[in-house]
This record gives sequence, C-alpha cells and structure tokens, in this order.
Amino acid sequence: MAPKRQTRAELDVLRLAGFEGRVSVVEGPPPETLGNILVRLLPTGRYTTTDGQGRFAFYNLPEGDYEAALDGETLPEYAEPAGPGRVPVRIRHGEEQPAVDFRIRIRKPEQPMRKIFERQITPERTRN
Repeated sequence: MAPKRQTRAELDVLRLAGFEGRVSVVEGPPPETLGNILVRLLPTGRYTTTDGQGRFAFYNLPEGDYEAALDGETLPEYAEPAGPGRVPVRIRHGEEQPAVDFRIRIRKPEQPMRKIFERQITPERTRN
C-alpha cells in the first residue's frame, strides 16, 4: 500500500546542557551521610537529591538563567546553611558551567551539664 500524500515536518534541535554541584560541611562534625538533601532548580519545578557524599546534578537543561536552591528542611539534623541558600546558574551553549557549591554548618546543641556540688557537713559544736 502506497502513501496517499506526503507530509513534511520541520524540527528545531536544541542543544541541552547541565551542571553539577555539591553540599559540604564547613563547620561542625560531619553527619553520617549527606544524602537525600533536596536541591530545587528555580523557576522550573525540577529538583534532585544529593548522593551520600553531597553531590548532585541537573541535566538536559535548555539555555537560560536559573537558580539552584537548597531546601533547608531536608538538611541533616542540626544543620543550617553557612552561606547563600540560593545560587544563580547561567546556562549558555559553549560556556562551561562551574560547579555549584552549597556549604552547611552543623551546630549540635550541647547537652545541659548537671553539676552536683558537694557540701561537707561538719558536726555541730555542742554548747557548754
């Protein structure tokens, strides 16, 4: 069976790019893992999570201006950003995108110290 008519399609091919980043601890004891920290790509609805060493990446991005944002609610226990929680990302064809680095500090609260004071009791002197 032969086609009845010819169809023509024109497609635009867009080059896509990406970038990588990392979440690292700059102050405080390192947590067991830096995995599962959520990083959002604004203004898109895209997001990714970090691996156990805090690395993350976004791929297949069209040229444009974005913002990588750290989701503070997914940070390890007692962690807080030690710098900006949002970093501008500029994707341009032919330009290499530097890695995006987020820094966090871990401020584990000190356990309250309970001090017990000993008082030496001396026997009372008897009155004469």
